[in-house]
Amino acid sequence: MTLSFSLILYFLVNIYSTEAFSSKFIPSRHNIHQQDRHRIYQSGNYNQCPPSSSSTVNTSPPSISTAPEINASAKNLLDDLLSYFQGDFDNYHQVLHDRQNSRLPGDGGGHEHFHCTLLPLSSSSSSIPSLPVDSRLLLAVYYLNADPSIIFRMRVYAFAAEDKDDERDTVVRTRLFHLTPDAEGAIRKSSHCVASWEEVLGPYLPSCLVSLPRCDILWRRGAYDPVRHDYLINGENASPAPPAEAFHALLEHSSAVVNSLVTVGKKIIVKDELSLWENELWINDRGFDYETGEWA
Repeated sequence: MTLSFSLILYFLVNIYSTEAFSSKFIPSRHNIHQQDRHRIYQSGNYNQCPPSSSSTVNTSPPSISTAPEINASAKNLLDDLLSYFQGDFDNYHQVLHDRQNSRLPGDGGGHEHFHCTLLPLSSSSSSIPSLPVDSRLLLAVYYLNADPSIIFRMRVYAFAAEDKDDERDTVVRTRLFHLTPDAEGAIRKSSHCVASWEEVLGPYLPSCLVSLPRCDILWRRGAYDPVRHDYLINGENASPAPPAEAFHALLEHSSAVVNSLVTVGKKIIVKDELSLWENELWINDRGFDYETGEWA
C-alpha cells in the first residue's frame, strides 16, 4: 500500500512498529494547517513564535554561487524541483478516508497521521567538503498527529544538479544527512516555531551534519521506472495526475542499509521511491530486517 499526504501521504504501517513508511502527500490545505507552501512562516500556528530582531528566514531556495557553472537545463531542473519541494505536507485526507472505512493504523491497514515540513536553508554548502559548492540545503522535519512536538524523523537534504551529455539524462542528486543529537535537540526545543529553525540550527552547521552513506536519491523530470514506480499506475493508489508531469526519484543504489531507530545494533534495509507534483508528494519507503528480510 502506498501512503498519501495532503500534500498526499500514504503510509503502510504504524510508525511505532516500523522503520520506514510509504506515503503520498499533498500540500496542507485543510482547516488544521493554513500554511501556504511558499509562505509557511506567515500563517497558521507558526505566528506564535517569539519575535526575533536578528533572524531573517529565506523561504525560497537559497541562491549559492556555482563553480563550475551548470548549464541552463540543469539549473532549471533544480529550480523547478525545489519550487515544489518546500512547505508543509500532510496526509490528513488519507487518514480521514481510512477512518471512514474503519481502517486503523498497524494491523488494521490504516495510516498514522503524518506531517512533513520542508524548510529551505540559506546556509551555504561551500563549507561542506563532500558537497558541490552549488548545492542547496533543506531541513526536513517529520512529525505525528499535526503536533510538531512529536518529531520522529529529522534530515538535512542537499540538492545539486548534475549535467549529462544527453539533456534528457540530467538529474538532481539529493544527499541525505541526519543531525547530531545536540543540533536535533535544539530544533526539538523550538519545534512549534518553524520561523526560528534556521537561526537555531545555524550555530551547529556544518559540523552537525552526519552523512547517510549510499542513500543518495536521483531525481528526473517525467521519467519513471515502470517496475519500481508501479504505484503510479497499479492498484487503488494509482496516480490521479499524469506521471509525465511529475519529478520521480530512486535511490541511486536499489537499497540502503541504515541503523535502526528503534532497536540498538539492529540494521534495516531501506528501499525508496518518490514522485513529486506541484501539489503532491508520494513516498514509497519500506524497511526490511537486514538478517531475515522480513518487514521491519
